[in-house]
Amino acid sequence: MCNLNVETTEDTLTKFFKDNNFSTKKVKFLLDGAGKSKGAGFVEFHDAAQSTEAVNKLSGKAVDGKQVIVQIAK
Repeated sequence: MCNLNVETTEDTLTKFFKDNNFSTKKVKFLLDGAGKSKGAGFVEFHDAAQSTEAVNKLSGKAVDGKQVIVQIAK
């Protein structure tokens, strides 16, 4: 994921997915040297089908006032 608000927490992101009927296995943010969010992170789902569905349904939705980009990690 990218374009996250730097104030977004792992709990907020987990709730965002849960509210949209997705079950996450793990949420992790990319942090700078000071431990602050870089506005990007990774979300692991319980199965690959959920990953694809999340990309299709949630990319462009707002989380903490910013439209997030959900994509498959490369």
